[in-house]
Order: sequence, then C-alpha cells, then structure tokens
Amino acid sequence: KDQLYEYRLAAGPLPPDASPACCTYEFSVRLRFPNEFEMYHFVAMLRRCVRVDHYQQASKMLEYQKQQTAAAVPRQRQLYKSGGQLEVLLVEARRLKPLQSALNTVLQSDPIALYESWSKGRTEGDPSQSNQMLGPDYLPELMGTTDGRMPKQTPNGSPIATFVNFRMLHPTEAAPGEKPGRPEVVPYRGQKVQISSVINGTDSPVWARESELEAAGGWTFRTGMIDPDKFPRLLLEFEVMQAAVFSATRIGLIQIPVTEEQFLTNPEQRFKNLWLPLVNIKDGQQTPNITGEIHVMTHWLPAEMKQVFSDGREKMQLSTRQMFNKQIWHKVSQKCIREPIYGTEALYFRNVYNPNTVRVNGEKVEAETFKNTFRRHVEELSHAVPYLECLERRQLNAWNLFKNELVEKGLENRGLGELRLHWQDTDNLEMLNKLQSLMLRGVPSALRPQVWAEVTLASRVSATDGAGQTRDYADEEELALAAEKEYQALLARGMELNSDAMHQLHEDTVLLLAWESTSPPLPEALKLHQKRIEKAKNVVTALLACEDGGVASSESLLVLAFFLLLPQGYKEASTVSAADGLTQPSEQSVFWLLYTLVCHRYNGMYREYYGLPVKRDSDPECLIAGCGAMQDVNLLECCVAYHERDLFFRMNALGFELSTIFYGAFMRWYATLMPTATVFRFWDALLFQSTNPKTQSLGGRDYLINLAFATLQVKRNELMECESAAEMKGVVLGFLGSLYDTTTVIDLVHAADLYLWGGAGFSSGKVSYLWTQRDEMFKGINQTTKWQNQILHRLAFEGQVRPPKHPSEQFAGVTTKQLVQEVIPTLQINVAGSRSNSSARHWAMHRPMPLVARTMLQSSGDKAWGLLSSFSTPDVPMIPFMAEPPKAQAEDGSMRKWNGMEPLNVQSTEVISAIQRHAPGWSAQAPDLWRYFTNIPVDYPGAKTAVRQTAVQKMMGGLLGIKPTDPNVAMTQPKQSAEGTFEQSLSLNELFGALICCSRGTVASKAAALFDLYSYGDPRGEGEHEHLVPSNKVAKIAAGQATDAVAEKSRILAPADADADESKRDNVLRIQVMTSYPKDGLLGDVLIPSLSPFISARTPVLKTYNIWGKTGREGTGGAGNAAGATNAMNNGVVGEEKRVCLGEILMAIQWQPRNFLNYAKGQLTVQVKHIKFHEFHILEPYNINPFIHVYMSRAVAGSPGSREWAEIKRWDPRLHMTQAQQQKVGVFSRGPYGGVIKFDPTMRQRAAGGGATLGHWVQHGKDQGWVPLSTDKKVSGHWAWNDVWGKQSSVLDLEVGTEFVKYSSRRNCIDLMGIRLLVSQVLQRCMMNMSNRQAVLVADSIFNRAGVVPGIYQAILAQGTDYRMEKIGLSDIMARFEERKKPYVDVTREMVFEHERQIACNGGQVNLFAPSYMYHQINLQTMGISDPYPDQEKTLYIHFIRGGDGERCTEAIDVDKSGNVEGSLAEVQMDALVKDNQESWLMNRVTKEEFIACFCGNPLLAESLRRLSSGDSLHRSSSSPLEAWLPTLAEFVRQALLPKLSEFGPRPQDICKCKDGVVMRWEEDVNSEIIRRLPAGEKLEILKPGTDPTGRPFMVK
Repeated sequence: KDQLYEYRLAAGPLPPDASPACCTYEFSVRLRFPNEFEMYHFVAMLRRCVRVDHYQQASKMLEYQKQQTAAAVPRQRQLYKSGGQLEVLLVEARRLKPLQSALNTVLQSDPIALYESWSKGRTEGDPSQSNQMLGPDYLPELMGTTDGRMPKQTPNGSPIATFVNFRMLHPTEAAPGEKPGRPEVVPYRGQKVQISSVINGTDSPVWARESELEAAGGWTFRTGMIDPDKFPRLLLEFEVMQAAVFSATRIGLIQIPVTEEQFLTNPEQRFKNLWLPLVNIKDGQQTPNITGEIHVMTHWLPAEMKQVFSDGREKMQLSTRQMFNKQIWHKVSQKCIREPIYGTEALYFRNVYNPNTVRVNGEKVEAETFKNTFRRHVEELSHAVPYLECLERRQLNAWNLFKNELVEKGLENRGLGELRLHWQDTDNLEMLNKLQSLMLRGVPSALRPQVWAEVTLASRVSATDGAGQTRDYADEEELALAAEKEYQALLARGMELNSDAMHQLHEDTVLLLAWESTSPPLPEALKLHQKRIEKAKNVVTALLACEDGGVASSESLLVLAFFLLLPQGYKEASTVSAADGLTQPSEQSVFWLLYTLVCHRYNGMYREYYGLPVKRDSDPECLIAGCGAMQDVNLLECCVAYHERDLFFRMNALGFELSTIFYGAFMRWYATLMPTATVFRFWDALLFQSTNPKTQSLGGRDYLINLAFATLQVKRNELMECESAAEMKGVVLGFLGSLYDTTTVIDLVHAADLYLWGGAGFSSGKVSYLWTQRDEMFKGINQTTKWQNQILHRLAFEGQVRPPKHPSEQFAGVTTKQLVQEVIPTLQINVAGSRSNSSARHWAMHRPMPLVARTMLQSSGDKAWGLLSSFSTPDVPMIPFMAEPPKAQAEDGSMRKWNGMEPLNVQSTEVISAIQRHAPGWSAQAPDLWRYFTNIPVDYPGAKTAVRQTAVQKMMGGLLGIKPTDPNVAMTQPKQSAEGTFEQSLSLNELFGALICCSRGTVASKAAALFDLYSYGDPRGEGEHEHLVPSNKVAKIAAGQATDAVAEKSRILAPADADADESKRDNVLRIQVMTSYPKDGLLGDVLIPSLSPFISARTPVLKTYNIWGKTGREGTGGAGNAAGATNAMNNGVVGEEKRVCLGEILMAIQWQPRNFLNYAKGQLTVQVKHIKFHEFHILEPYNINPFIHVYMSRAVAGSPGSREWAEIKRWDPRLHMTQAQQQKVGVFSRGPYGGVIKFDPTMRQRAAGGGATLGHWVQHGKDQGWVPLSTDKKVSGHWAWNDVWGKQSSVLDLEVGTEFVKYSSRRNCIDLMGIRLLVSQVLQRCMMNMSNRQAVLVADSIFNRAGVVPGIYQAILAQGTDYRMEKIGLSDIMARFEERKKPYVDVTREMVFEHERQIACNGGQVNLFAPSYMYHQINLQTMGISDPYPDQEKTLYIHFIRGGDGERCTEAIDVDKSGNVEGSLAEVQMDALVKDNQESWLMNRVTKEEFIACFCGNPLLAESLRRLSSGDSLHRSSSSPLEAWLPTLAEFVRQALLPKLSEFGPRPQDICKCKDGVVMRWEEDVNSEIIRRLPAGEKLEILKPGTDPTGRPFMVK
C-alpha cells in the first residue's frame, strides 16, 4: 500500500502525430491487472519506454548533424520529383435518365398538344405522363434540418442501377496525314479500369451518402505517380454505365485533361471542385446529353510534398474531402452565410434550422447541431458554383444554336416575345416547342437581362411605347437613348415628390439595410449592400413617378428591384477578372421590366399585386383594399383542400395558415426564401409564363401556386407528422431554403402544373367552383367594409381635421401623428371620459366572419344538410356585436383589468358633436361615419341586414326536423325592440383603428399608433427578451418616441441644490462627483428623481447625465475656482454663486424588484463608464482623478416628513459562500463587494501632487484611468472605469420609498388578446377574406415569441367517465381504452369546425366553451357530432396545443346522457393568456419595439397597410427636402437629426456635413430636433421632437 502511493502520474503533452488532422487510425487496447499497483507500474514503464524512444531519436538527429555533408544516395522515389499523384473523389450524379421525369417529357412534347390534351383530361396513354409524379416519395430526404446525413437534392427519377468506370488515357502520336489511333490506357496497379460501387433505384446516385463511403465523401479513384513530361496530354475518362443482368449499357461519358496546361496538376491550385456534363459518342462526334452531370473533386499531391519516414513509410496526407473542408473553412467560421456569386447574406437560412422537425419513420430522433447545419449549407453553396457553370455551358451551347437558326431565317432583330406571338398566330409549333424547351432548361446568366426583357415584351415597351410617350425613332440606338432619357426624367421627377409613398419608400430602404446582420459589420459588404439598395430605390422611385402607371406603395417591389439588379454569372465575385466579369443589369432595364409587368397593357400580369385597380369614372374614391396575392393564396388553399384533403385538415387543426408564408412568397416571387441562383432559375419560367397565350387558370401567376402546392405535396408525410403549426412552418421554410439544385425547382413546378391544371383540377371546374364559393361568402361583409373605406378615404386624403394655422400646413388629409396627438385623445375624452370606469365593460366590435374551414372541407352530404339548415337559426350571428374581454385572474388573486376598454352605449349625438367641435373639417362626414361604423348599417344601399326567420321558414324547419343549431348564438345578437329593430352600437377602438390604418403615415408610425390602443405599462415589458423576429432600426426609432419625460429632463436640466430639503424629498439618488486635486472637494452632483424609468430585468442602458456644480465664492475646491472666477467676471456677476454644467457622466441605472407585486424592495445596480469634463470650466481635466459617492434618500427616524442622504450597502456574494469557497478566492478574484456603493479613483497616486505621478492600479487596473484625446480628435479625453469596478450593485433587499418606484404610465407592452383584435381589424379593413379563427392564428403566428398558435391535435368521444380527473395524456388514455377493448369515436374534425364557429360567435376568444359564451347548454348535435352512445354518460377528451406557451394539454369534458355539455366545467383553457401568472407572462406579451418589428417585418400586415394607403395623389413638393447620407447607418432619409442644444457644451463637437452644405451632427437620439431647408432664403425649419416631415412645423426665430 505504501508503494502504491509512490506513483504520481501527471498528464503530459500529446505526441505531435496524435492530432486528429494527422492521426488517421486509432487503436484501443484493454488490459486487466490484478491490482492498482501493477497498473501504475505498467503505465510508468510504458512512459519510460516512450521517453527512451524519444531520446534515441534525438540522439540520432544530433549524430546526423555532426556528420559531414556527404553525397546522398538518391532514392528511387526521387525519380518522380517533377510528377505527383492524383486522387479523384466521385460524389454524385444527377438526372442520368432524362426521359423519365415530367419536365423532360414536357420539353420533348408539343406544348399546344399538351395543353389541349390536359384540357380534355388525362388518360393512361397521355404522353405527358411520368413514372414519378409528385408525392411524398419525390424528395423524401430534402429538409432544412436533418439527422446528420447528407440530404439528396434531386428526385430519384428512374429506378435504375448505375456505376462509373474510371480510366486514364493518353492519346497516341500519329504521323502527319494519318488518322489518330485509339488512346493508350494507362494502367494503375495492373488495372486498366477502376469501377465504382453500384447504386440501385435511382438515376441520380449519390455515392457520398453510402454508409461505407460517407466518411471519405464518396468513391475514391487513385492514380500512380504521374510524370507530366512523359504524359503531356493525359486524360481522365468517366464512363457512366447502367447495370443490367447480362451486360451494362453506357449512359454517357466525359473526358477532362490532366497534365495539359496543368489543369489538374497545378501545384498552386491542387484542389478542384468540378461538375461535368455527360456526352455520347455518335459517328465519332460528341453529342451533349440533354441532362446528366457528375460531381467530382480532385486533389493533386506533388512528389516533392510527399514525406517518407526512415523505415520507408509515407506520411499520411490530407484526403480530398479534407482538402475541401480546408478550402471552405473560412466560410464555415463566419457568423453568417454569404452566397458566393452575389455577395449577399443568405436570408433564407434564418428560417432553415428547426431540430423539432427531424423524424425517422415517424419517430423523433436527435437532430444535427446548428453548426453542422451551417457547415452543410456552406458546402451546398460551394458545390452550387461549379454546378451552375456546368449548366451554363450546356445552356449557352443550346442558345447559340437557336440564335444561329434565327439568323438563317432573318429573325435575329426581333424579340423573343414578338416571335412567340408571331409563331402562335402562324401555328409554327416547331419553333414554339424549341423556344419553350430553351426557357425551361434555363437561360444563360449572361443573357438573362436581355431574354427577360424580350419574353415579357419589356423591350418592346421601352423601345416603342414608353411610359406614356410613343417613340417614332427608327434607329435602335436612338430608341435606347430615348428610353434611358425617359427613365432619368421619371427618376428626377420622383426625387421631387413629397408623397406618402415616397416617405414609405425611405422607411423600406432602412428595413432592407437590416439584411446585413453581421456584427460588427463588414465595411466592404455593407458598402456594396448600400449601393444596391440605392439603385433599387431609384427604380421604385421612377415607378412611383409614373402618373399613368398606377403603382401602389409596396416593399416587395423594392425587394424585386434589389434582386433583379444583382449580378448574373456563375463565378465567385472574388475570382472574377475584369475581362471575364459578371453581367450587371442596369437600372433602366429593371425599371422597364417591372413597368411592363405591372402597368402596361402588353403584359400587366402583376397589376393586382403592385398596381392600383383600374377605376371607372362612376366609381367613387375608395381605399385600396384586397390584393391579387391574397386571391392566389386562397386559390392555393382550395387546391390543397381538394387534392390533399387530409393534409389541409391537419394544417387547419394545428392552426397552420398558408398565408403566413405564401403571401410574402407570392409578393416577392420566392426571393429571400430560396437560394438566389434557384430563384433566378425559377424566374426564367415565371417571366416566360407571363405572356403565354395558352395558359389556363391565372395566366402567368399559376407557377407561384405550382411551387407552393408542390412543396406541400412533396413534404406531405413530414407535415402530417408535425405536432404544431410552428413545426409545419419550419418544414416548409426548411425545404424551400434547401433547394440548391436549380433544376429541381423546375421539376417541381412542372410536375405540379401537370397535376393541378392538367384536366383533373381547375379545368374541370372543381377547384374553380370551390374558389368561387369561398369568395362569395365574403361579398356581403366586404360590401360593408367597402362603404366604410369610402368615407375613410374622404377623411384621410381629401379633407382636413381643422383649418390650417400656417401656410406650410396646406395639405389634404390627416397624418398618423396628427391623428394620435389631436383627434383620438380628444374623442376619447369627450365620448368615453364622461362615464365611470365601471361602465367600460367592452373593448371591441366583433364582426363575425364566414366559416372558411367548414366550407372548404365539407362533403356533398354536409353541403346538402347545410342548405336545409338555412331555414333554422344561422350558425354564426349575422350582426356584429360588442365583445367582452375574457375573465382572467391577476397575480394577486383579483380579477384582471384589461386595457383599451370602452363604453357600450355610445350615442350618435356624442360622436357627431365631438367631431363637429374638435374636428370641424370632418363635420360634414360625421353622420356618415356613425352610420357606416355601427353594427347595423342599414341606411345605405347594398348593405345586408340580419337574417331573421319567418313563420313559413320556422314551420318548414319543424316539418323537416331541423332544430336550431345553437341557442347561444341568439344571445350574442343585439337586443331587438318591440318594433323589430335592433339597437345600434359603435366601437371607438374600431373607429380609431380604421382611422389609423388609412391615415397618411408610414407603416411603422401606424403600428406604433395601433399599439397604443390596447397597450399598458409593465416593468417586465422593458426586458430584452428573445423573439423570433429580430428588431430593426425602424422599430427602435418608432418605439423610442415615447420616453419618460421626467427622466429625460433630469439627465439634462440643472437640478436644485442637492442639500436642500426639497431635493431630498423629490429625488431618490444623489451621485456625488468628487476630486482630490489639489485637495479633497466636491465637483458636482447628479440627482435622479425616480427609479420608475429604470425598473427592468434586462441589461441596463447607458445614458449621458450632466454634472452640475457651483462657481464663484463657494465653488469647487481648486479645480474649478479659476474657471468659476473667469466665468463670473465675463458675466458681470463677480462673487455671485452660479450652477453650471461641469461635464457629463456616462452611466446606467437599473432597479430590479424582488417581485412585481412590490416595487419598493429590490436591488439597485449602477454602472459608470466614464466622466468627461468641459475644459471651459475644468482647466486641467487630466489631473482630476475623480471618484464617486452614491447616496439614497430615506426618511429620518423619529422626524416625520424629514429626509436625509444615506449610503447604500453594497452586495457581497462572498456571504453566500462556504468557508472552503472563500479560501479559494484569491487576491485577484476580488471586486467591489461589501461596504457601501462608491466608485474609487481610477488611478493611484504614487507621490503627492501632479497628474504625472498618477499610475494604474496593480489589481484590475486595466482599461481604467485617464483616456487622452484620440488622434483623430473625435473622442475627447475622459476618465474611464472598467467592467470590474465600474458596475456595482446594492444588497438584494434594499428598500426605497414607494413614491420613488411608482411605475411609469408609459405604455410599453401589449398582450396577445389585444394583438388579435388589432390584426383582425387590419385584415378585415384590407378585405383579406379570413375567418375569425384564421385572423387569431395569423396574429399568434406573427407576434408570439416562439411562433406558437392554439390548435387541436386530437379529440375523441368515449363512453363512461373514466380518467376524467387523472392528469394523463390522450395517447395514454387511448392506449388504456385499446387494452380494455373499450370503443371510442374520433371527433377531431367536428371539434375543429366547432372551434372555428365558437370563435366567430364568442367575440374572438380562443377558449372552447368559454363562460361568456355558454349562456345555455349546447349538445353534440349542435357541434355536428352524432351521438354514438345515446342515453349514456360520455366524456369528450380534447388534446390541444395551448396558445401562448405551446404546452400540450388534455382536457376531459362531461357530456350527459342527452348529449348536453356541462357548461360550468366545460371550458377548455386553450389560451394561456387567461392564466395571468409570471410563467405565462413572457410568452403572451410583446414590447412595443417587438410589436413594430413584427408588424413591419410581416408582408401580410405591412403590405396590406401600404396598399390601403396608396390612394393619395402624387404631388410635387414646393421645397427640396434635405437628403442626408448617414455613413454609419448607410441609409437615405429625407430628414436630418440634431441632438438637443443642451447636449452641446462650450467645447466644439465634430458633426457630419450634408449635401446642401448644412453642417449637422448625427446622434442616435429619439428626442432630436428635425430640420429641413425652406424654399425661400437660406433658412432652417426646426420641427418639434418626433415630428415627421408631413407634420406641422414649429418655427423658431
């Protein structure tokens, strides 16, 4: 035992060959010893042996060094000094059998005959049939996140077996005039041919996915030593073969040079990543295959780099796969993925990773990590560049042949679009087929701008018609010059516009700047991104300047212009030379392309997307509601509901709304959702389809629906296995973001086109009828909304709130800011302010919408029953009603008080008189405003009143045995008088929301105004919490407008004397700035009046506070005496005391309450960064060496009403440590712990007097002390504290006066219930044709932090009362039922329909069987469930996803023998919001900044509001607004910001210089003044803080 303790083995360094990069093989040996002594003895001996071996090797090296240099005997291996060895890695092959795919069948068929055959319906002998149609097996493994395996990018295609033969060939020399002989095969190890493994079942084999080849990255071919001098023209041949029973047939081959021009043997470029197109040899000539490519990577190892050990063994070298990883390592190490050709950040990758979607055989498995997903997508992008080059060469060859044919026919001067129309008129099917084949195979990137312009007829529009100016030039150069001049004229005109659309465009450019999210930003990438945004902004500016074009404001147009301006090519930008560069589209060409697609009669396919509707002279002015993109989304829903009924029901049950993804996808043509190269390949087909005269359904837009439908159908299995809407969204976005194979997207589009419009769907009228039926349901409701929008248009764009007081205010309409500041508060005070709070019981007008899901999924029998049931009480109340908020319990046990409440009995006289008094400009419209916004608008034509039953209808219903479906529906109707009329009511919140939506302002300002309707103040809303949607600068500025006025003034204004009783009573903190130079004394104070603005759980925010001190007789003790005397003499008040600003302190304050029910007890944190003194008052700031004392105001014991400044105890974490832990804390682990809060001097004094004697502290002295003036003079000298000593906290239970922690009334957060009301109002106002449940799901999907929405996973109805009280899941309950063989009925479908109906009837509440809805008992028949167990007690089990937090829950509901639901205990808590506790608070609320970011970042809401406000007339501004370029933010804005004048001290500050010569300093401060140049004279106009350029100015002399 004593000997055992003698062994002390310490871990030593690893041998140099033990690194994973060098050590290829690893062995493990397991040894067993009788005892520990023997084990230690063996290890010690082993170590000694290793050391002896190292010693012997070192001794040999020393002996070799001592020996004289002698002639070395050359080794045989040195004969190949000029050669090397080549390693070839076979990765994959794609589309080896092209005739088996649907796309290539279409390419080789007559397009006209195909459309005619499809219109008659598909048959078994249809030539367009393919052996692999769309389905779950089309691309089963392509996912955004996988289980770690490499997904396959290409469909399986034909089920064939393939392998590859590998040969090395060297051409033989032939005598002059003789035919060259067959190439000589160079053998390797006696074999002339190397054969890869055989892969079965696909024509797109991937060797890299095979389990035995996965580590190496594919099948490896190796060569012997190659001597370039001996084989100057060596070739590698890859022969792709199809395996058969008796013999193999060739599919194609390709030969590449090896030594010629050092193609593969260049020592400077030893690694190559190649995609090679296959060819066939016919009659001695090479014929390119239609499709078929192989992917190989090569690695050249020169002989001089091969190392040989003394025993003759060669050192292991990096493999080909390792060389590839080394090449992309710098990209993998970056924080974001950048697309190699275009230099843009891969925006689609932000939505790709979702580990919850990874399943194998229906079971969840461990997903790959985020870094592995990141690396895999970087690899795919690296492979995409050579793949595009391979396709480009094949496409270019085909297009050159086609152009030569046009030259032979004399058609080279005509555009492809015109030729297409000509061939269509002359029935030239051959040329039509060739053109279609070329477009679908892809357009060469160098030709894309020209081809896109020709096929869309944009080239014809720019050359002949123009934007309203017909051209009569005959010369092409003159026509091109005229088009360029017209574009420049439109751009110049647009720059002068001062319309709402232009202001919105400026805000959208700032939003696009957030695409570059690298932090810190890369200067070159940011500069390039700015330049591209500027060009895209110019294009949209010219479009908005087209008076006859009718272009609506749309961010999607800016996005499309941005992508259309990206360079076209197939090489990385960093490797492109000037001679072989990328094709750069011009602004002019992009403008004419978009103008033709949106505005011109030659095309105009996307007018319903981005243009204003064509109005007749008799049509009244109205807001622009509705959008073609939403109509296409509705058609997509109908296609899925008809063709994939089970999938559509599953999506509807879980709450997944297609519009949350595909509305933005349609508006942006899938840009930002797919890799950019794939987007461009998709646009080849999309733009070609826009002028196809033979298209059915939607013309050229059906390809957008095709891709969406194909995505859903291909991922059907994965979507059916999802357990929530968030998982479904992740599956769809992950699939789209993984489409790196550009040809696959065309395969998907054409396979879906064949499936949808090929005779079985739209053309037969089935989907068309469903689409029409869905649209008809909303006609009555949309008619009401349309009449409301007409009056809103007159208020927002034609009149004024009140007569203007200044000539500069002469503009029509009302701005959002004016509405929020003047109109809404006034109406609230005059209408709702006169009532007591007890009368405010309602908060919104609930307008029941049609039941979309029930209609889409109804069978023929259900529809027949619904027709008969029309005689009974309708399923949904026809008349809107005022909704009550849900009853929820607050954290303290009381009933929760909801914000945004309004009175129920608002009278017409109140509203009309209030408008006439306070908004006289709207007096004429006030009566109409009341009539149109009540729940029963019966005074205008076309309005639908409530459907009431007649005696005949009731009698027929009784004869048919039809009972009223739900007695609770009648309870939600307004009360009916004896005369048969209904009481009218109006919702102020609905009226205010409608006015905000249509007002003149940007989307961000409207979102901020909508937020204030239902928001409230809560300290928990101040935290920087995680959210799926990242914040942006627009949201930060819009949310920062509402700051605490008291806190802001305290930072700047001079306080009273800190020692006065008034200061002790009115302030909570005193921060004393002291100095010891030349003697101890007080410099100045900073007083903090309240801790309410600093209540937060997030990282404290640094702000600047002015330091106020005294001058004169009682000035500072030496440091400021001279300055004080000088200042006093200059002002003529010698000897008079005066308080001045001595400098500023940058610090952050935070108050964290122990709980949010008692704010008076908590922990105070103060963080000081630096102090900066003004040299006008402090002559020698570098000698001050300041220190800080912090005091808190507290009551004096025994003296009521008196207060004093008291020191604050400092937090000491060592008190919570054990004695052993305290002993481990070294001297260098100490910090500002214990004692009181004070900030000691940042430098120590080595001797008495003078700053030259100041030195840094030994312990934690880094980054502290005096920081001198920077060399560029942009940062003045200051005294800095580091993070160790600059951040100090009080004890955890510090108590302050309750008057100092009253939370600010500033509204900073909103709950999901208020968000649902706002989203419902916006969607109804924009006529998006959604049910009430759909609006709720859209709101939760956009604004919830985790994208969680309420949904029903499964519901069953079982006999008996088993397991009602047990807290077990539904799956366990069903398993127990099956064990006992107890029957049950699945009623998921019926409960999903019932959920939609109840949300429409109960005022928008998510909970099933809510108490506010259960006026009477409802039964199973009401819910459409046939009672399977009559006269027996039953239990309804519902397994659901709870809204807010996404928790999976199971509820049991009692059903009596009659089938009635027990109302008292039946409520299903599907909304976590009603449980108002600390756990659910975060998931059910968002802050103002998050709300604005989500609103502006979602196309469904933001684009709808942009289009709604596009009715303003474009007018020229009389002045030229100041346009400032901000280099730090890289954005164009039409305003320039100055800091407050109080922030300027006596020392000059550097500011940036703008275009017009006005000198300004940019400060990121929300309370900055805004200046603009006036037209007359060189004057400046200074606006109130926060006022936008459309607001009323405040003139300052």
